[in-house]
Amino acid sequence: MDENDRYVEQARDHLTRFVRLHGSIRCSVCGDPLSGKIHVCSACGVPHHPECWDHGPGCTTRRCREAAGAPAPIVIDFRPHEALHARGWVADRAPQIAFMAGIALIVWLCSHLVFTGHSLGPVRPARSSPAHARSSPGGR
Repeated sequence: MDENDRYVEQARDHLTRFVRLHGSIRCSVCGDPLSGKIHVCSACGVPHHPECWDHGPGCTTRRCREAAGAPAPIVIDFRPHEALHARGWVADRAPQIAFMAGIALIVWLCSHLVFTGHSLGPVRPARSSPAHARSSPGGR
């Protein structure tokens, strides 16, 4: 795997994670959803439509535009719907879902106990030794 292939894979992984979190990815120039052939800036990772990249010309972020050498685009074929269904958003968020379910269960249990007056177990009164129980029948 050469360096360009590694950049392409990194860009694809980054875009896939972004789509899984946000549902879609949009061009930084026109704001339309990105799909198919897209240009990703090799310096900052911002995605563009090929037309928007050519119209720019190049990356439209200020940081890259002011750089001495114009960064070359990474051209990838990206399908957001495939990224969404590759593993599924539930599998990606399983730890967070389990944590929130546990918190919800604890909150429900506490509110149930408070509002119904129930306790987690039988409440036993503290044992006290009354004065008559301590003295023996013989008066000792």
